[in-house]
Amino acid sequence: MSETKLFNGKQWSFIKKHFDLTLRELEVAKLVSCGLRNWRIADKLEIRLGTVKTHIKNIYRKIKADSKINMLLKFAGYLQNLKKRGNDIDSGEK
Repeated sequence: MSETKLFNGKQWSFIKKHFDLTLRELEVAKLVSCGLRNWRIADKLEIRLGTVKTHIKNIYRKIKADSKINMLLKFAGYLQNLKKRGNDIDSGEK
């Protein structure tokens, strides 16, 4: 399965800073955005499934989301607002 990247590196940096995500939470969010299931994320990061679920719950709490789709929509909405305000969020690694 090839991983499609929803956001580029610069966009993830904005997301991490704005939502105050830890590095591990950011890693988990990136893998969620690639469509990976929790058990696959656990396998890829070499952590327990319960740990992945905890990271996801922490992300939900920080961004006031209740699902993975809602999480990604909040990230996309935040980036869209930045772009409307004239921030250059599109240049960066895909």
